[in-house]
Amino acid sequence: MLLGGSPRAEGGRGRPVSGWGFVWDEGKGVLSRSVGGGCEAAGMSESRTVMCVKLHKELPGLDAPPIPGPVGKRVYEQVSAEAWKLFEEHFIMVTNEYRLDLMDESTNQIFFDQIEKFLFEDSAAPPSGYVPVEAKPEA
Repeated sequence: MLLGGSPRAEGGRGRPVSGWGFVWDEGKGVLSRSVGGGCEAAGMSESRTVMCVKLHKELPGLDAPPIPGPVGKRVYEQVSAEAWKLFEEHFIMVTNEYRLDLMDESTNQIFFDQIEKFLFEDSAAPPSGYVPVEAKPEA
């Protein structure tokens, strides 16, 4: 079972990968977030709030558990949509830096380990040698 039971994606350019809001760009060989905007695209509920364990404040929650099972339920109950979006960006960076294969079973454990470290323990660190991309100045 990959990434919490998601179907295997075809992995073509611009196609969703694993159903968690990620897109594999085969041309670049990297994982990125699906393009979208607003509360609905982020899975954010405008009426439901949670006391976010990551950001330590009351914020809009997710509309549904982001992954199946007990971990998904825990995320749904304790993590805001904003924090989940931050986790997705973090996991994309981890996936790209370690060149993880989303079709490999070992990536599943890394995914769940990163959820625990990033959202609940606040102990996730970037991969050694990681250099953040500098923000491009707006024109």
